[in-house]
Order: sequence, then C-alpha cells, then structure tokens
Amino acid sequence: MGCKGLREFTIFLLFLLPSEIFATELLLHCTNDRGLEIYFLLNPERNTVERVDKESSISGELKVSENFYVLSFKGTETSYPIRVAVNRYSGNFEWEHGNDEFGQLSMENVFQVGVCEKEKAENKF
Repeated sequence: MGCKGLREFTIFLLFLLPSEIFATELLLHCTNDRGLEIYFLLNPERNTVERVDKESSISGELKVSENFYVLSFKGTETSYPIRVAVNRYSGNFEWEHGNDEFGQLSMENVFQVGVCEKEKAENKF
C-alpha cells in the first residue's frame, strides 16, 4: 500500500471511530439527597457549563482541577448564584446557592449533596 492508499485507509478508519472519542462535551446526570435530578452539560475545552434540565438553559463557568469540576452560575433576577463542586472520582457533589460568599457556611445559603454520573452528551430527541 502506497502513501496515497495509507492516507485513504486512515481517513476511512476515522469515519468508523465512535464520535465520543472526539467529543468535547460531557453530560453529568446528578441526583440530590432528596431525589431531584439535575443535568449539567460541561465543555472543559471552553471552561463552560450549562444547566440543561430547565426550559431555558442556564450558562456558567467551569473550572477543572485534578479532583473536581467546579461549576459556577451567576445570579439573575429569577435565580440565586450557584456553586457546585463535583468530585471527578466518586461523583459526589456539594451544591450551594444563596449569596456569592460560597464556602463560608452562611446561614443565608442553601446546601445540598448528592451523586453525579457521567452520560453520553447527545440529544435524545
């Protein structure tokens, strides 16, 4: 097989590979301790996150560390600021919303815990 044949064969193989190999987004399906399901679409390349379980998605900032995904959403007229820290190994998450002083154990903030699972980031319908 010459260079041209090898190149064509390589291109053919790329079309056969599953698209998730090249995917830049991942979907987190999270359930809090009260059974509420929440979905986050993460894009680590762009450091963005969207909460996609609402009629209108909410966009935020994603910070990736070795052990955690930290999701931050600014407050709006209809929602409080939110900070979610998801352990990348256990899937456990801590959610805090209220005022912007997260991590201070403020009595004004609401805390939740739960577990997230990674799913394929694709529209089902």
